[in-house]
Amino acid sequence: MYQPVGQGTRGRAAELGGLRLTESLHAPDGRLDWHVHRNGCMTLLLDGGMQESFRSQDVDCRRGNLVIKPAEARHRTRFGPAGARCLIVELVHTAESSLEACASLFERVGHRPADLGFTRRIAAELAARDTASDIVLEGIALQLVGLAMRASIAGEPAHRPPAWLRDVHDRVRSHYLDKLSIAELAAAAGVHPDHLGRVFRRQYGRSIGDLVRDLRLSWTAEQLTVTDRDLADIASEAGFCDQSHFSRTFRRRFGLPPGRFRAAR
Repeated sequence: MYQPVGQGTRGRAAELGGLRLTESLHAPDGRLDWHVHRNGCMTLLLDGGMQESFRSQDVDCRRGNLVIKPAEARHRTRFGPAGARCLIVELVHTAESSLEACASLFERVGHRPADLGFTRRIAAELAARDTASDIVLEGIALQLVGLAMRASIAGEPAHRPPAWLRDVHDRVRSHYLDKLSIAELAAAAGVHPDHLGRVFRRQYGRSIGDLVRDLRLSWTAEQLTVTDRDLADIASEAGFCDQSHFSRTFRRRFGLPPGRFRAAR
């Protein structure tokens, strides 16, 4: 059965160019049973947590994660104990030349992290009500689609990765704060470490180490946003023994040093 996007409490909504934006808020521990959408769409999780289940995979989402869903993709959603606040970008029209190339992005299920600083900017803009907010939101939506397209083109082939590689990827995403080694991951998967490194990079467009660093930095940004923990403790738990190195790496990723990033929350 076709269902409209944003089946929770609807917040702001706008149709901008060929894209429809819908802000959707969901109660703690809520559920949406199996359904499909008429148009391809992507869901950016602004706050909270959720799990999207498709026929062949489950996708666990935390703040800042982006899920891409093709039109007609049957799925169900479970929301976490804190509920969820989502921004859904729906591809309504592809006639405009700027969106024709984006149609391929919605041909298969995708899941990737988005920049937490960018996510916070979107959340702030949704709350704005000035006369420029619509055009700003249109630019943000196009940027979000563009970044997802670039990530897809950079390293995600159309075929589904083998089960052993998906297991490695899932383990890294679940244990990125732990001390991981290529040798141990390869041994658990039953492959040679060199083979694991080559196949992982070819499939996901980056090395295992790059993924771990990216996940850790996203985690530190979340900690800076939702806790008052000491910067040194956060840096240490994320594997940065040198706080100055952490600050430089964080600034390269988010455009602000950790202290200023926290002050802007």
